[in-house]
Amino acid sequence: MSNRPPYLYRGRGRGQSSSKKTGYSVGGLVIDRKAENQKATLNKKPAAHAVPKSKEMNKQQAQLEAHWAACDDVTEGDASPDDCDQLNFHDELILENVMKSYKEGNSIVDLAQMQETLSECLQMSSLTCIICLEMIGRPDPIWSCDRCYCIFHLQCIQLWARDGIAQQQLKLSPELFRDLEINWCCPKCRKEYLKSATPQKYYCFCKKQIDPVVDSWVLPHSCGDVCGRRLLPECGHECLLLCHPGACPPCPVTVMVTCFCGKSPPVSRRCGSRGWACQRVCRKLLACGDHTCELTCHAGKCPTCSLEVEQDCLCGKQSQPRSCSDPTWSCDQVCGKALPCGNHTCCQLCHIGSCGDCPRKGLRHCPCGKTEHVLPCTEEVPVCGDTCSKMLTCGVHQCSRSCHHGDCGQCLQLSVRRCHCGRKERELRCGLEVLCEVKCTNQRSCGRHQCRRKCCDGNCPSCENTCGRPLKCGRHKCAAICHSGSCYPCTMTEEVACACGSTILTVPCGRKQYTPPPQCRSMCRKPPTCHHKERKPHRCHPGPCPHCRQLCNKRLSCNHNCSSACHSEPQMPPMRRPVGLAPWEKFNPADQPAIVKPCPPCKHLVSRQCKGGHETSEMPCFEAHSYDCGQRCGRQLACGNHTCQRGCHVIVNSPDSCLAGDDCLECELPCMKPRPSDCAHLCPLPCHKSDCPPCDVLVKEKCYCATMHLYIKCNEWTSANDDQRQALLSCTGQCTKQVRLAIVLILWSSLKGLSNE
Repeated sequence: MSNRPPYLYRGRGRGQSSSKKTGYSVGGLVIDRKAENQKATLNKKPAAHAVPKSKEMNKQQAQLEAHWAACDDVTEGDASPDDCDQLNFHDELILENVMKSYKEGNSIVDLAQMQETLSECLQMSSLTCIICLEMIGRPDPIWSCDRCYCIFHLQCIQLWARDGIAQQQLKLSPELFRDLEINWCCPKCRKEYLKSATPQKYYCFCKKQIDPVVDSWVLPHSCGDVCGRRLLPECGHECLLLCHPGACPPCPVTVMVTCFCGKSPPVSRRCGSRGWACQRVCRKLLACGDHTCELTCHAGKCPTCSLEVEQDCLCGKQSQPRSCSDPTWSCDQVCGKALPCGNHTCCQLCHIGSCGDCPRKGLRHCPCGKTEHVLPCTEEVPVCGDTCSKMLTCGVHQCSRSCHHGDCGQCLQLSVRRCHCGRKERELRCGLEVLCEVKCTNQRSCGRHQCRRKCCDGNCPSCENTCGRPLKCGRHKCAAICHSGSCYPCTMTEEVACACGSTILTVPCGRKQYTPPPQCRSMCRKPPTCHHKERKPHRCHPGPCPHCRQLCNKRLSCNHNCSSACHSEPQMPPMRRPVGLAPWEKFNPADQPAIVKPCPPCKHLVSRQCKGGHETSEMPCFEAHSYDCGQRCGRQLACGNHTCQRGCHVIVNSPDSCLAGDDCLECELPCMKPRPSDCAHLCPLPCHKSDCPPCDVLVKEKCYCATMHLYIKCNEWTSANDDQRQALLSCTGQCTKQVRLAIVLILWSSLKGLSNE
């Protein structure tokens, strides 16, 4: 089953996403698994400048299809690039496993750059193919450059190489350059690769395994084995990291090495940083052979001697102070030494060695070169009288003058000359060029602009204009000289920083808006938006900080601190279009004022007494009030005999905590105090505190004689003793009972006397 990435079906420009998910997504794009769509895409006709597909290309395609089929067992469901970053691939454990061979005790070799490279490889959103500007997913076949280590989609770099080779083949004649090996360049660093070096297979980073299987416990595109590549500079050791992207780190092997000058004894050093200086003076003999190096112990060869000494020129006529490292110099004067002939002097500039024989000695020729003469050096060679016949500067005619000394001059013959472009003819003196005013309309090598040179000979120069075509990043234009074929990717980069700015991720130009911020291990440094001075410590993160979870602790009007969670962060109101706003009027939700929630009611428990002070209860502060406990007031009324029977109420102007206040009920009961004995009357006063007044009710009593009724005050009667009561019952008149008794006694006595008789 074929799972070809969608970026390969869209050429080398920007891609388009599919709304219907029929597979899974890689690099932010849904991979279509339908064979019909793949066949339709693969059967597209190649462009006019493209190289036809060969058996080798079909073989490459088959290898990639096999790799995608193998990846089906690992990849499950739909996985967007954002999901890839969120999946738990145990990044920390992977990094530790990759670099575990470099640990030694509690220290570790400086691998900051390597850690950054590995972190970017683990964070899939930071790996971008600069050819198609799409993300490189975990199962995507890749190829990396040997110089810049930039990672590309395998089929993107194959298309790039074929396109570059095809463009060069169009410019070269197949008959003349049949056996010429055409090179293609890396899109980033421009390193040249032979056509035979075009990547054919998908290798891991260390080039040991073909089609590495996707494993969540191994670095993406890695075989998981030890890298094993030879370290640079050559030291004979191999890289100990697990298969990794980028350059190998410095050699961590410990070796015994001496300092640069060799004066100090060997010490134990890392092989990758084996060079060290002992801070002593070098004292090595310099190239001049007379002085020694005065620099401190240093790497490399000693510099040239900088001391100045008096030096003679080559001819020995002059001398001047010069650097000891440059003893040979020329004074630029004519030598002037006498030649062996004794008649002439040396005409050479200041030189070393002998001046040689006289140049006029021996066999000499006439000016035209046809006659030979053997003459003393003091005599001039005569002209021969024959025609000069030297070729003139025109390259067509010969000099017609007789043999002569000096230059032959210009050709004076007239001839019909054709201009460079061959469109115009004109009779001119030989040696002069004919130029017409017709502008060349041939296309230059770029294929976009005309030559436009006047009277062009057909060998049009390369285009000198700037390309100016928009690059795939969408922000810059190609600044190279106008050319044919695809433009090189934009060399600019953009930085994607985390929220605090301490962690920066470099991405190709045009990918910033699609790249999420990098994961940062620093603490968030955003200022709090609530009233607290500091936020609760948390990691740096994109987007707004989570709501503050500290206690509010604002001072409330009740003098308690707010114990609710922090709520003072401004919140945007719901985006509702104001009522009455016309449809054509703009509505910006950001113009709405932010909402700040007030502190909720105080829930601090406080003790409150009921209105009458009978009991104390705890209640929330915002509900604290004097309440009705349901009991009777119970305070002693002014009568001193009864208590207030009013329900629990607020006491006003009470002298103490027991007596009733002004708002207590007044006692309306009759006096209930016990009456004196024998007094059956009620107290005429209402309930009172003092003693009851004397009972003034008149009691009706009969006197002893029962002849009349006496009216006696009740208090006088009840308070009197027996004698006093008898006095009170006396009517002060003659008692009828005594009269009757006397009469009876008299009668009785009379009767008794009669009886005795």
